[in-house]
Amino acid sequence: MTLSDTQDALGDKLKGVMGYVSAYVPPSKENDAWKARYKETYGTDVPLTNPPSAYDSVMLWAEAVKAVGDPTKYEEIAAYIKAHPYKGLLGTYDFNNPEQTVKSGPGLAVAYAQYRGGGKLAFYGTDKFALPAYIQPAWLAVGETTTSATN
Repeated sequence: MTLSDTQDALGDKLKGVMGYVSAYVPPSKENDAWKARYKETYGTDVPLTNPPSAYDSVMLWAEAVKAVGDPTKYEEIAAYIKAHPYKGLLGTYDFNNPEQTVKSGPGLAVAYAQYRGGGKLAFYGTDKFALPAYIQPAWLAVGETTTSATN
């Protein structure tokens, strides 16, 4: 939704579009330092796409390999990953569930954004957002209107 190619292709038609990302790096001393190193290395802010999850994936695997002691012991590495939740940039990865998948939640948030135009987001985070003018919140009384609301 926020990639420049998408903005160029859709122009004003993209305004008000809501989207989500699972690559939200919440603010913290460690995460802010990582974002600064990323910007210094690549000359741009961390995009709202794959770099944080790719980084977390590699570091999760590296931690497991270090614990096991041999990168070719695949079953032991997998067992270690399943048994040991990993705290990464995006939150806590815990594969110890029947689906063996990471689930979003308080420890691994999904973030929402609304495109304003001009490369700007009306909101990017996990706790509130601005509704586009054409969507009226369900909690408003019948006949009451607003052009934006937060929850």
